[in-house]
Amino acid sequence: MISNHDNVYTKITRTPNTYKLFERNLLRFNMFDKTKKYLAKKELPTGDRYDLPTSDKRFPDGSQFRIEVPTVNSPETMRAILETAENHSVTVNRIDDTFGIMRNTDETILEYIDIAKEWGLHRGFE
Repeated sequence: MISNHDNVYTKITRTPNTYKLFERNLLRFNMFDKTKKYLAKKELPTGDRYDLPTSDKRFPDGSQFRIEVPTVNSPETMRAILETAENHSVTVNRIDDTFGIMRNTDETILEYIDIAKEWGLHRGFE
């Protein structure tokens, strides 16, 4: 069976779980359609506004945007994210911990700080 929704073709095998997944996806698309209709009714944008001009605002270093990675709760994860980002030529500017600084040992906090200094980024503790 082949499905065509929004010009995306998907091959569907004939299993009960696949049909359930397909039905859920159709409901999700239907939800987006309902949301877009509601927004249009309120005279609000129904999607990205590519017609708007590019902002002239910049950060002090000249960058147009920043990348923040939330909920990084171990130094090992922090280092892995930064190494992966570097491999993909992506600059991460800030990493947040939502675990809570009081739950970290002094040693772990110092390790976070050392990694942040090494990579030149802001480390937020919530």
